[in-house]
Amino acid sequence: MQSASSQLASSPVYGSPSHPNPANRSIYPSQDQPYSQGRITYDGGKIEGGPTAGVRVRNWLMLIHFLFIAVDLVLTAIFTFNILFLSLHAAMLIAFLIYIPAAFAFTSRRRKTRFDHAGGEVAYLVVQQIGWLLSGIFATIQTITTSCTVPHRTGFGGNFHWVYTPARYCTFSAVNLGLSFGHFIFLVGWMTWIIMVVYRSSPGNPTKAFKISTGWLLRGWQG
Repeated sequence: MQSASSQLASSPVYGSPSHPNPANRSIYPSQDQPYSQGRITYDGGKIEGGPTAGVRVRNWLMLIHFLFIAVDLVLTAIFTFNILFLSLHAAMLIAFLIYIPAAFAFTSRRRKTRFDHAGGEVAYLVVQQIGWLLSGIFATIQTITTSCTVPHRTGFGGNFHWVYTPARYCTFSAVNLGLSFGHFIFLVGWMTWIIMVVYRSSPGNPTKAFKISTGWLLRGWQG
């Protein structure tokens, strides 16, 4: 008959690398073996299972975000070719291309990365908000201070007179104003939603949740 001490020494240690403790979520990123937490399984830096509705919503937000940028950039190039607006909108497009495609790919692969953590996504959205708020302010100033008619001299046989026609860039200024402020409000809503997800996922330690991949939070990560 084995002694109590030898039985204790030979028994598996709950919470060890070979027997991870589901209650201790802070250890799972370093574990090679998966463990289950409800419907969710964490396996070597990859999340399996969990709800996907939030992920789909985020994907749609990314698509709408891209359409806002693309439409405004194309309209700027066609109607005004204003260097200020073109530069600002192009900068927002570059920021989009740096973050959004990679964030989408990491979420699709269900990988835990530092690149698309919730805090980084909030920071990206703040940068975009600043850019589109400035675009809206500049469009407002342009609309207020610019004459929306263009004079043309016309006539025959020495009888000339001036005809004033609407300037097409004035129409675009109003459209740009609406798109810019609409995009700004859209981004604020997106950011607010992410922050709510963070606090719901880890109400006692939101700082920790801000460091977790947004895709993981939307799939039900709790910490």
